[in-house]
Amino acid sequence: MRKTMLVLLLLVTLPVAAQEKRTMQQEADDKKFQQGLFFVSINEHQKALNEFYEYLDIYVDGLHRAKAYRFIAAIYFDDSQYTKAISVYKRLFEEFPLTDDGIYGLFQIGICYNKMGFENDAVKAFSQLIKEYPDSHYAKDASTMIELLKIANN
Repeated sequence: MRKTMLVLLLLVTLPVAAQEKRTMQQEADDKKFQQGLFFVSINEHQKALNEFYEYLDIYVDGLHRAKAYRFIAAIYFDDSQYTKAISVYKRLFEEFPLTDDGIYGLFQIGICYNKMGFENDAVKAFSQLIKEYPDSHYAKDASTMIELLKIANN
């Protein structure tokens, strides 16, 4: 009878402990990501980059990974560091290829190449997006960008 009670007690308390741990992990995940957002909000871009990169290193299954990639890439993009932005957008696309965030990353790769004057690479990125994700709302934008590049080159 004592063993049965002990087993029942363990069966009841273990899931509660696991739930508590998961909640603490989620809170830590959220707090680390929020630190990056704080630095973005006060225009401390280098500190924001440090926080977001650290977040990505620590939380390999983090709740905010895609957002962290997007903020990092946006900081580089806004600073006209398009090569770095492309690198981060590629990581976003590779990690989240079937999500809106991943498809957005692919679209932004095309935008970055266009900003750098590499129209052929931009068209390749936009064409890949249209081919692989024809039903996404970014496919229409990619088609528009290809048409604009054709007009600009004529």
